[in-house]
Amino acid sequence: MRYPLSNAAPMLGSLAPCAAHAQENTPEPILRVTLDPPCVVVRQAATQRIEVLAPNYKTAPPKLPEFQPCNVLTRQLRSPYESEERDGLTDGGVWFEFAIHPQEPGSYAISGLTIVAKYAADPPATREATLTLPRIAFQTFIPHVASDLPFLAAGSLSIALTINRSSDRLETGNAVTRTVTIEDRGHSYDAVVAGEICCLDGLMLYPAQSSLQTPARKEST
Repeated sequence: MRYPLSNAAPMLGSLAPCAAHAQENTPEPILRVTLDPPCVVVRQAATQRIEVLAPNYKTAPPKLPEFQPCNVLTRQLRSPYESEERDGLTDGGVWFEFAIHPQEPGSYAISGLTIVAKYAADPPATREATLTLPRIAFQTFIPHVASDLPFLAAGSLSIALTINRSSDRLETGNAVTRTVTIEDRGHSYDAVVAGEICCLDGLMLYPAQSSLQTPARKEST
């Protein structure tokens, strides 16, 4: 069966608006940012989670900004991939976790940062979106009972002391080496602060540089 060409023109013209309308209705990427808890003890960790979801799948890992607030130590924990159903479509995504260790009491805020996400909205075509992170604010404090004391936050703290003498019978000028080992199993090594060495009358002190170490993790079998 043949159709006149005059009837074909209106049919083609009606397809273009539909395609444009479908493109306008393409779902946009989703950005979720949380910080838990919003109030922590000094040097304890708050966990910041950044979740990026995009239609279909991402064509490249999201480009994260570098953020290092003043007087805060940050450490990335993990970044697993995930998927989520939204309006009958599958969003592919990844979320990032960071441990944030504030070093002084007070108010902190993270703002003005962006993430670049590339995704296949209409495969195989790739789109790029710049997502702005919402402002994150949190508070840190030192417990009232420790406000007038040297304070160290820890999950599981142990302190060991060893003393080595250069001679069994000490005389003036001999050396005594005092080693203090502080181990905290609850935080990263960079959250442990070395204590000060007391100065005693009649002794000359030659303190060595503190050494920070991260114990090797045992792999489960």
